[in-house]
Amino acid sequence: MINFTNFSFQYNNSPDPTLSHINLQVSQGEYVLIMGPSGSGKSTLLRAINGLIPHFFGGNYAGNILVDGKNPLRIPPNEMAEDIGYLFQNPDNQLLMEKVIAELAFGLENLAIPLEDIEARIQEITQIFSLHDLIPRRVNELSGGQKQTIALASLLAMQPKILLFDEPTSELDPLAARKLFANLSKLNSTSNYIIIIIEHNIAEIIDDIDRILYLEDGKIQFDGNPQNFYRKYEKNPEILKPSLIDLSFQIQEIEPDKGMLNAPIPLNQSQFLESYSAFLSQRTFEHLRLPQSTPKPIEQRLDLPLLSVENLYFAYSSGSEVLSQIYFHAAAGEIICIIGKNGSGKTTLLKNIIGLLIPTKGNIRINRNPKTLPRNANDNEVLLSQGYVFQNPSAQFFRDSVRQELEYIVRGLPLTKEEKIDRVDEILRFFHLTSLQSKYPRFISLGEQQRLALATALIVKPHLLLIDEPTHGMDAIQKVHLLSYLRKIQKEGCLILIATHDHQFASSLATRILYLDNHQIIFDGPPNQVLPYLPDFTTVINDTMNKLTGKTTPYLTVAEVMEVVNHE
Repeated sequence: MINFTNFSFQYNNSPDPTLSHINLQVSQGEYVLIMGPSGSGKSTLLRAINGLIPHFFGGNYAGNILVDGKNPLRIPPNEMAEDIGYLFQNPDNQLLMEKVIAELAFGLENLAIPLEDIEARIQEITQIFSLHDLIPRRVNELSGGQKQTIALASLLAMQPKILLFDEPTSELDPLAARKLFANLSKLNSTSNYIIIIIEHNIAEIIDDIDRILYLEDGKIQFDGNPQNFYRKYEKNPEILKPSLIDLSFQIQEIEPDKGMLNAPIPLNQSQFLESYSAFLSQRTFEHLRLPQSTPKPIEQRLDLPLLSVENLYFAYSSGSEVLSQIYFHAAAGEIICIIGKNGSGKTTLLKNIIGLLIPTKGNIRINRNPKTLPRNANDNEVLLSQGYVFQNPSAQFFRDSVRQELEYIVRGLPLTKEEKIDRVDEILRFFHLTSLQSKYPRFISLGEQQRLALATALIVKPHLLLIDEPTHGMDAIQKVHLLSYLRKIQKEGCLILIATHDHQFASSLATRILYLDNHQIIFDGPPNQVLPYLPDFTTVINDTMNKLTGKTTPYLTVAEVMEVVNHE
């Protein structure tokens, strides 16, 4: 069905090929996961299948590709779209219409589907994705996750034979992600679709996929099933491992004489519990008290808040309320992760705090001891003390190269010319962007764009840092680097607020979790006093330990479980 023969591709103005000597066959009905570090060529491989390369993204190629007998190197993407559905990393690049209902109909109309069939398909896809509340809304008022859902629904409504997904859950909450993965598994098993997916949230799909393709430096380094993949790369820290697989490897390492060293790799929770419940049940795991259902009175624990949000309300001009009675204080050195369903107001809250949106009602104060900084001040010192990273990182790029983006930011800092150069070089090295410094920011991969966006915010060493979905598109090593850097600036007194759907990341980093629901803060507390009581939002490790013990446990991460195991 899909056949690559010795295919190579090099983007215009790129010194090296992005893909090199790709030989690949994918048959009807296969479900394939593409993995690899940022910039390894994953997205480029998908673009080649549907003809975006070379027709839209210019460059030079060698070799050949056939997709169901068609050559996408010669046939334009609009003709390939009859058989191939492609979901971009950034939904804003895919949504064209003003209203949600028009967006759902757009692709079907372009395929000349009869009107009665269009209506039937929209009704069906609305039911599958629970879109009833979104149908009458404007696309530009949707959250990033809601836009991602609409892009997915529009794609699946066209019923292509081949589905290509580039980070489809990067902006989806856990519930929406699970629903998507369940639908993809059903499509693959019942309708014999080819599904090829680039995804970092792999715990939910690892048991469903047939093959893993691992790319590095533009070449396929591995092509095989998940069991063989994780056996081969068990000791490689650069390979993203689902937390239950990681935990199983660590248990095997400390108990090689208990017959578990060669146990099958657990690809789902049931397999993990079957292999390791007897071993873990010998340990003592405590349970928690239920946290308060309303936020604690923050004044009791913060003497000098850096940020005060008091009785905040926000509604868009259409009248739809997004935030209501938001109240919290935060001190220097805190890391607060904001979680909640798509559309719960996470991004809206960050934009109100930084001043991109103005509250309908309420007050926001940002203080630096001993000076109180007025909101929306034009003082250069004020602006340079705050950093913001957009949900869509490319939205904040406007210079011609990676280095120029950073040089433009530091131009207003009270540093000498040499110190500014050193500051730029330092941040390029930390985020592994030195080799990309001459490239146009919008032409690098999503993970690389995310690192650049973080670098532009962090280069000023802000006192207040707000980040919207920092880990989407990031490989395992980059997540470790990001954790390290955020902890470093936390110790230096930076207050960090992060809106995220990556609850494993939040549980490893946050000092506090704010859970938003129904426009309000429902829970406010340490991760192990909030996440365990949110079954749809807690970590896989916590859910597994709760099932193992029959209690609500505080254990959220592999490290916390292993601390108990090693202690006993």
